[in-house]
Amino acid sequence: MAGPSSNRSATHAGGVSNQQRRPQGTPTGGQFAGAGHAESGVALAPAVDWGDAGVRVGDRTPWGTADNVCSVAPGVQSVSTPSHGGIKLSPARNAAVHPAWRNRSGWYEEDCEVAIVGISHADAWLGDQDRAHQVARDYFPDQYEKATGTTLGPGASQARDAAQFTERHRNDQVATSAIGFTDEHGQRMVTVHTMTGGRDGDNDGSTRLFRVSGDEYTSGQPFVVDPERHTEISQPVEDLRVAKDQVRQWSTTLEEAELVNDQAEAEKAREFMARWEGRQREAETKLLSDG
Repeated sequence: MAGPSSNRSATHAGGVSNQQRRPQGTPTGGQFAGAGHAESGVALAPAVDWGDAGVRVGDRTPWGTADNVCSVAPGVQSVSTPSHGGIKLSPARNAAVHPAWRNRSGWYEEDCEVAIVGISHADAWLGDQDRAHQVARDYFPDQYEKATGTTLGPGASQARDAAQFTERHRNDQVATSAIGFTDEHGQRMVTVHTMTGGRDGDNDGSTRLFRVSGDEYTSGQPFVVDPERHTEISQPVEDLRVAKDQVRQWSTTLEEAELVNDQAEAEKAREFMARWEGRQREAETKLLSDG
């Protein structure tokens, strides 16, 4: 006859079972693994009453009059206007948003703040959670850290990286725009317009121009000019370069049009070439007057 221990699971020294109890109805595999059944007698958590966000077509929003209102989930409405849109949370939903980034109005615009809704109410979020977190880190780094308890390192937030870049280079010549071209030697070059500290810097709005090798400049990336190494040029010098380049291009267009006897295109090329030749003369005159 088997002893009593044959009907009991093995236990640790302290008497706690080393086998977790599996509730009845929990799927363990096979073709019905995805369809569990609630265990009889186990109380389920009551559904939360999130209330109503309360927006109707024609109501005022932060972006104008609502022309489309859609219920995303209980207490969550997607609202659009002719100009913009966003999410409206019910008072109960909004109260569940972390205070670090909760908007008292319950309104969250659709481009960036919607990520706050996605993180705070994942059950009502139809988008990508990873994307929601990335947007929140990029645009609300301080609030994100407080709400999630996460410390963001370098490169984790666009907004923070940009602010830190501006602070590091507040006295430097930071690129604000650039125009690429090929010089007379066939080298790819870039004319870089700069401001002290960049567009967000503490400056008087004045700009400077520098010539930079195309191999050194990457479009779309922050760029700091080194006045000791990069050649500074005047606006008339750049105007002359642009005018000469345009004259060359329209001259080529004229030759090609004449080869195929395209009179309309040839006439257009003559007109534009004449305009740029005039600007070239103006730039040359300006350079001479400036000495």
